[in-house]
Amino acid sequence: MVSNYELLIAKINEFTQKFYLNKLLRGSIYATATILGLYLFMFLLIYYTSPSVTIKTILFFSFLIISLTSIGLWVVKPALAYFKLGKNISLEHASLLIGTHFFDIKDRLLNTLQLKALADNSPQNNQLILAGIDQKISELKPIPFAKAINLNDNKKYIKYIFLPLSLILLIAVIAPAILKEGTNSLIRYNEEVLPKAPFTFNVLNKSLVITQGEDLTLQIQLKGNEFPQEIYIEDGANAYKLTKKNINQFSYTFKNIQKNKTLRFFGGGFKSASFLIDVKPRPSLINMSAKLIYPSYLNRKDEILNNVGDLLIPEGTKINWELRTENSEELTFILHNQSYNLRVKNDFAYFNTTINKLTNYRIVTKNTFVNNADNLNHQITVIKDQYPTIAVVETPDSISTKALYFTGNIADDYGFSSLKFTCIIKQDDKIINSKSQLIPIKNNRTENSFFFLWNLNNLDLKPNQVLEYFFEVADNDGVNGAKISRSEIKTYQAPSQQQIAEKIAEGSDALKKKMASTIKLAQKIEKESKKLTQDLLDKNQLTFEDKKQIEQLLAKQKELEKAVKEIKAQNEKNNFDKQENTALTDELKEKQKQIDNLFNNILNEKTQELLKKLQQLMELNNKDLTKEGLSKMQMDNKSLKNELDRILELYKQLEFEQSLQNKIDRLEDLAKQQKELSEQSKTQQAPIEELKKRQEDLNKEFKLLQKELEKLDEKNQELEKPNAFENPEKETAEIEKTQKDSKEDLNKNDKQKAAQKQQKAAEKLDKLAQQLKESQQEGEEEEAKTNAEELRKILENLLSTSFAQEKVMLNLKKIRSNDPSYVENVQQQNSIKDNLKTIADSLFSLSKRVPQIQSTVSTEIEKINFNIEKSIDFLGDRRTAEANRTQQFTMTSINNLALMLNEALEQLQKPKGQGSGKGKKQSMKDLQKMQEELNQKMQNARDKMQKEGNMGTVPKGQMSQEFAKMAQQQQIIREALQKLNKEQNKDGKGPLGNLNQLVEEMKKTEMDLVNKKIAEETMNRQKNLNTKLLDADKAQREQEEDSKRESNAAKEYPPSYKQMLDKFIKQQQSESELIQKLPSNLNYYYKNKIAEYFKLLNLPNK
Repeated sequence: MVSNYELLIAKINEFTQKFYLNKLLRGSIYATATILGLYLFMFLLIYYTSPSVTIKTILFFSFLIISLTSIGLWVVKPALAYFKLGKNISLEHASLLIGTHFFDIKDRLLNTLQLKALADNSPQNNQLILAGIDQKISELKPIPFAKAINLNDNKKYIKYIFLPLSLILLIAVIAPAILKEGTNSLIRYNEEVLPKAPFTFNVLNKSLVITQGEDLTLQIQLKGNEFPQEIYIEDGANAYKLTKKNINQFSYTFKNIQKNKTLRFFGGGFKSASFLIDVKPRPSLINMSAKLIYPSYLNRKDEILNNVGDLLIPEGTKINWELRTENSEELTFILHNQSYNLRVKNDFAYFNTTINKLTNYRIVTKNTFVNNADNLNHQITVIKDQYPTIAVVETPDSISTKALYFTGNIADDYGFSSLKFTCIIKQDDKIINSKSQLIPIKNNRTENSFFFLWNLNNLDLKPNQVLEYFFEVADNDGVNGAKISRSEIKTYQAPSQQQIAEKIAEGSDALKKKMASTIKLAQKIEKESKKLTQDLLDKNQLTFEDKKQIEQLLAKQKELEKAVKEIKAQNEKNNFDKQENTALTDELKEKQKQIDNLFNNILNEKTQELLKKLQQLMELNNKDLTKEGLSKMQMDNKSLKNELDRILELYKQLEFEQSLQNKIDRLEDLAKQQKELSEQSKTQQAPIEELKKRQEDLNKEFKLLQKELEKLDEKNQELEKPNAFENPEKETAEIEKTQKDSKEDLNKNDKQKAAQKQQKAAEKLDKLAQQLKESQQEGEEEEAKTNAEELRKILENLLSTSFAQEKVMLNLKKIRSNDPSYVENVQQQNSIKDNLKTIADSLFSLSKRVPQIQSTVSTEIEKINFNIEKSIDFLGDRRTAEANRTQQFTMTSINNLALMLNEALEQLQKPKGQGSGKGKKQSMKDLQKMQEELNQKMQNARDKMQKEGNMGTVPKGQMSQEFAKMAQQQQIIREALQKLNKEQNKDGKGPLGNLNQLVEEMKKTEMDLVNKKIAEETMNRQKNLNTKLLDADKAQREQEEDSKRESNAAKEYPPSYKQMLDKFIKQQQSESELIQKLPSNLNYYYKNKIAEYFKLLNLPNK
């Protein structure tokens, strides 16, 4: 028997069945309406819009998905639930739906189900709960749960089906084509179905397959009954109007097509079917890099150039190409008209080669579809290694004729391997010898400046030989080998002895002219200063006119100083020419050296100091001191005039002796050449024409020598005391005749007779040379004896005058001014004055022949004359004390003069070859030893004086000769020290210390010795002098060690070497500084132009 609860569940299930049936009916209506509405929308949209296949495909599958989804949700799902094949709603959910529909039930049905569940879970209360359930079921039995669902309610939803269906039917009746074509196009979603048009689009192009990047012109032809006015082509979102050729033909060009294109035509409201332009990938070169590996000698880093087709490279450069391609399977590299097939791997291909000449290349890319012939030609321009360039400026030495200075610039595009100087010695167009010398340069620089000294003294060059000289520069071409460029080839003709003699004579004449004009200027200044001094005697102060005259006088004095300096410079140049070009005998060298010493002493610093002091005194308006300064200047100028006059005469004598020696040397050389020619004439192999030419040359040279001997005789006669020389006219005439006869015999082709006469001429030439040499030697010996004898007499007279002066001085000290014997002593002083004037005149005349007499002799004579004049003036005024003082000065000068003459006499009496003491360079050690010996003599003299009871002084007349010699020795030491101080110690400013102080102390000792006084103070001074000389000797030795290398190095270079080198260095520094100041970003072209400008500045003026 069925329980009440089961009946209740059955009723609920009945409700559930009807619930899903209702859902199925309603869902079917919804699905049908949705599908019909969507179908209507689809075929209308497709018909009127003619979408592309892609859009149609989207629309079709969208329609299909929506339709199936609608059926699945609204039909299939409720049907499965109805037939209990799917998931149904729960009893509780159904109870809620029933309670919602029936007001009386509400939650009672749900409560009954819940109580049943509680009863099943609580067995202990089961009976009570079941009783409650039965009661509730009884209450719910009369209610029909199934009536909660009314199936007829679905009728109202049928209208949703009727609306789209009616429209579809209406279209089917009115416009069946729309329904048919729209549906057909939708079903054929993957095809382009177009509406029928009254015309068709025909593409006339045979193929629509092109290569990427090409242009394509589409040719369209319309066929049909009606044609539109315009046709357009659709390319995606863009549309383009076609060019109309005629009523039914159109065209359009696409440029540079890169990818596939799907196109369609439209016009007149109709469209064509879409068509495809098939673009095949073009093989292309998208990147190209070239690694340039330069030749190693260029010292350039490797370089990588990207996407550079045309190349400009040095010769011998290796190029590694890296080629990046796209859509390429193979590359063809065409170089020198030769093809190289390259394999492409991972879009890269590689090629390398070395380029030595200008060439073209091109690269062809290929793939399966395309063999790309569209490529560019590229050019590789090769920069050939250029020849180096060289520019040289030649500058002769300002003094030396055998020194040439070269400054130059070399340039090359890459650098150098060497620079050398080459000279070739030729004689009679035959190469005798050649020499080359490398010049250091910086090889890795493209430009070099160089300085080079060429000293011809290092070459054994003989007269009539020719020198060819030039520079050669080689570059560092590592590909073809070094290329050489040569400077202009220049020549140097070795001067003959005749030319050398003429040049030396020119220098001597110039010096003599300068000396003569300077003597006149000194004489003029002397007269003007004497006159000005006399004018100032009667004036209390200097007037404006006086100052003006003094200024003019000072200006002339400066002019005189300048002239003297020019004389010294000219003498140095002449000496250099003689030393460089002639072989002087030792005697002539010694005489030249003595005259040089005289030149060096004619203008001392004291004279310059006097001028400065005189200028200051004039500005201070001090008349007395100015007058005194003018007197001293007058005396100095007189000494200068006399000394210049003396040097001029000595120079003329030396010039005569040197010129005579030159003639003797040339006669000997002519004799040698004549003898050699005689030997050649004896042989049959010697060409007669060559013999005649050489004999003619010898004849001409001897003829010139004859004329020079005549001029030499004339110069000898111009001397104040001519030498015992006579022009050997007879001998030279005989030689000339013999030479002419030998030439005539050669003209007659009689070599034997010519050889005999040539031999005879050689013997006569040699004999004449020996005759002149002997005559010269005899004359010199006789002259030396005469000069020595005359100097001895002058010295004896001077000594007797010295004693007479001493006697007068002592007598005047003993008597009073009113003593009758006072006048006698004054008269005696006048006699001494006259005697001293005679001595001075004789000495001056002798000094013009004897260079050993020092230049200070004139100074001492002027001092004697000055002081003795003062003495006579003072004695005339009976001012005995002042007279005694000036007489003492006279005595000092007389003693000094006697010492100098004694030394000159000793030198004259020395045998030839020993040289002169004055010519020897004194060292500090020599002076120290001499001072030590003198100190010992003075100590001995002092001991002797003390034994005789003299306390530091001796009576007048005793030991006079001994004291005079000691005073002379001290003077010699002092003068040697003064000279050394001036030449080596910069007048006390050098490393030897303050030697001027020692000089002053020596003067005090000389004064003590003249006064025959040797006190304790004198000996202490001498000991101190000796100690200081020892210190100076040590300092000198250290100085000599330091400068020894520099001195030796300096002797190897000509006079102007340092000046020229310094000028070159300064010029280089100046250019470097100017270039460095240029802006860093200045264009390379302009930098080169500036560098060229500097080079032009350095070129010699033409």
